[in-house]
Amino acid sequence: MALTIVRHIIAVLNFPTDIDDFIIYARGIHASMSANPLFAGLAAKVAALLLNINKLETAHTGTKATPPTHTTAQRDTELVKVKNDLRTLKGDVQALADADTDNAEVIIEAAGMHVKRFGAINKQDLTAKDGPVSGNVKLIAKGPTQKRAAHDWATSQDGTNWTPLTPTLQSETEVTGLVPGTVVDLRHRYIYKNGPTDWIEVNDWVVR
Repeated sequence: MALTIVRHIIAVLNFPTDIDDFIIYARGIHASMSANPLFAGLAAKVAALLLNINKLETAHTGTKATPPTHTTAQRDTELVKVKNDLRTLKGDVQALADADTDNAEVIIEAAGMHVKRFGAINKQDLTAKDGPVSGNVKLIAKGPTQKRAAHDWATSQDGTNWTPLTPTLQSETEVTGLVPGTVVDLRHRYIYKNGPTDWIEVNDWVVR
């Protein structure tokens, strides 16, 4: 039985690795969303994002002061808050885009986010479940359509940069060592003799 593929436009966050660049990036998304009536219903979340960006900037500046007024651990705590704020807003923007597919790309870009296009395969083809211990996630893929197949898996903190997991011959795997409370993206594809399939993704999974 062939996989059902639906073209889908996805909101993506491209987090810079440099903290100063990340702060500029986060402020750009705040500026885009706060100024656009499309996102009026998200005003409280956008305002909370700004507060956390300011806290992050203060903590980051403090790590560079002489003597330092903040530790890197304090700075990193604020960084996680801003990243989680942005991921939450990404989910909200995605919901708006999905509700207006003709203007999905315009909506996503109006929020200062990037657009990714790919074949989104029915959710039942990849299932995520909480693992037996905190920080673990179990991934279960639908059986392959060809007899001989391997399974490729990966995780991402931002939907852009992916960390590969060990391929398996079984149609399931367990992701370990994730941080409870964080939000991750998970994906899987089949590896057939004639090459790999498109990726199947589970987006914005909250680690328990």
